[in-house]
Amino acid sequence: MWLAKSTRFTIVAFKIASVATYTVRGAAQREVRPERAKALLGVEATGAHRGEVWEQAQQAHQHLTSQAAELVATGQAADWTAQEIQVGTYQEWVPLAGNPGQSEPVRRFRASGDVAVEFTDFTALSRWLATVAEIPNVEVRGVSWSLTTATRVRLLREIRHEAVQDAIQRARDYAADFGQPELTLSAVYEPGLYPGPDSSGGIANPVMPRALMMADSSAAMPSVELKPATISLTAEIIAVFTSA
Repeated sequence: MWLAKSTRFTIVAFKIASVATYTVRGAAQREVRPERAKALLGVEATGAHRGEVWEQAQQAHQHLTSQAAELVATGQAADWTAQEIQVGTYQEWVPLAGNPGQSEPVRRFRASGDVAVEFTDFTALSRWLATVAEIPNVEVRGVSWSLTTATRVRLLREIRHEAVQDAIQRARDYAADFGQPELTLSAVYEPGLYPGPDSSGGIANPVMPRALMMADSSAAMPSVELKPATISLTAEIIAVFTSA
């Protein structure tokens, strides 16, 4: 005898919610006026006698350092540094006497050093550059612009906050367009740390440009016209959000 055996099947359906991931880049940038200007001056003398070139360079060097110390003492500059005079040799090819078209190497001496002064008063800087440019064996090599450490730290903190707000707003805009307004932060990366394909990094702070300098001969007091270069500060993050 065969007995019929019935089996009941129960089917349970699960609703799997789709999870969307939003990866956004938040960025902020600010152009600010510099607070400090560092003037770099070079001292160099060349000649056939070691003692003479050292003496010439040393006189110019002492002239610059004494003026730099006075500028700091009067509050026109914040600080100054100086590299001591170094003397080296090089060869210079000179025409050979009695043999047209031929030359021979002659040993020469070169004495050189650097002086840098960080100014807080840009008007004083322009006047000083005009005067030191006339000193023998002195060359103005350039001016660079900067912020104080306190100002840079404060501004970078503000700009990072702006970059975060930019990332949040971007993610909210995308999620709202897709009908998924509720967001949950999943991860935050600084430039260069994101492991995805777009991991090349953010906007790098550009090299600080030097000043444009033009001689002004019409002024009663000699000066150099300076146009301070603005400093660009940037912040950037990559944020990952999920929305169910």
